[in-house]
Amino acid sequence: MSDSFFLRLNGERVRVEGVSPNLTLLDWLRTNGRTGSKEGCAEGDCGACSVAILENDATGKPVFRSINSCLTPLILMADREVATVEGLENGCPHPVQEAMTAHQGSQCGYC
Repeated sequence: MSDSFFLRLNGERVRVEGVSPNLTLLDWLRTNGRTGSKEGCAEGDCGACSVAILENDATGKPVFRSINSCLTPLILMADREVATVEGLENGCPHPVQEAMTAHQGSQCGYC
């Protein structure tokens, strides 16, 4: 049995190895410099830890679905595609990021 697996992170194939089966996706992301997702409530309510995963809908069409990375074991992302806020960067802010900044928005809205 192997102690490593691959996932796609923001379009890049990444090898993950030697991690605890209890490690969350959020903790792994933040440990690896992807700090755009935050730990707010650590209970899946606030959305500060949200990331998107690519899945197929009922018709087989690829779609992104939001998940709480603070509740998701990293191992469940084996052979999956994950998109974080860092993946939106292309040299300039994404329109959603611009709108949030212009209107003093916050990521979680929990409070």
